[in-house]
Amino acid sequence: MHTTMDVLLLTDDETSLRLVEAMLHKGGYPPERLHCHASWQQGLLAMQKPQGRIIAMISTEYNVNREFAESIRSHALDFPLLLLHDGTVTAELESGCFSLGVQEVLSLPELSIKTLLKALRNAAERHRMRKQIHELSMLDELTGIYNRQGFLLRAEQTLALSERLGMEANLFFLDADHMKWVNDNFGHQEGDFLLKEISRILQDVFRRTDVIGRIGGDEFAVLALRESADDAQGILARLEEFQTSVNAKRSVEYPISFSVGIARSTRDDRMDMDELMEKADKEMYENKKTKRGKGPTGKE
Repeated sequence: MHTTMDVLLLTDDETSLRLVEAMLHKGGYPPERLHCHASWQQGLLAMQKPQGRIIAMISTEYNVNREFAESIRSHALDFPLLLLHDGTVTAELESGCFSLGVQEVLSLPELSIKTLLKALRNAAERHRMRKQIHELSMLDELTGIYNRQGFLLRAEQTLALSERLGMEANLFFLDADHMKWVNDNFGHQEGDFLLKEISRILQDVFRRTDVIGRIGGDEFAVLALRESADDAQGILARLEEFQTSVNAKRSVEYPISFSVGIARSTRDDRMDMDELMEKADKEMYENKKTKRGKGPTGKE
């Protein structure tokens, strides 16, 4: 049995809850891996916790509202979802559930320990494969960080989380300086190496929970949740420190350099991703204008 994944059992039916609990216990599932909630709202809050290892199981009449359905769909790639239905499983019911990201629909009256444990194992494995394929499609092949599609998807989710937590969201927009000069003088292979070096600097400076992506040829973006504007200034200082440290160890003829722009969505002034991207891009462009006309060595 795959005991490394928790089970989130969401039901308002005490009888169904005890039935499934008993089956899991008899099947050898650790009690501490089972989490039960009696309302949709509590279940959704549990799904939003960054555990990443919970199987969501829903046991109730299939009459959820639109808001709940949309919330389930938005989490379909974060959790393997099963539905334990307390009635007859029909083709129409299965079709509606699959559109929400549910991987399997089981009938409670016909459920056995063997069937339940097998469904859990299959859901976990399918989820692992599905998430792996999805993440590959969202990653930049050169640097290994998110590509534009992956960044925007994760950044939107993180931005929504910042509002729920009452935190500030800081978007850092970065552009590699003198990329054409590097390609012309050292070749595109060196240009690719420069992009990978910048991505490594970003991964060293920012937290694992921050969203880092390469959104264009030589453009990068990071969305970071912090408590205040002072935190964002601290990040800029660390970026400069890491950049200086990396350059001190380099043996090539030019230093790594990038231009940065920042946009903030604050508690008092919330912005969506389009607004953040536009504002940070403009600030980055102003920063880059001060370096125009000069190569990375400081010469014309």
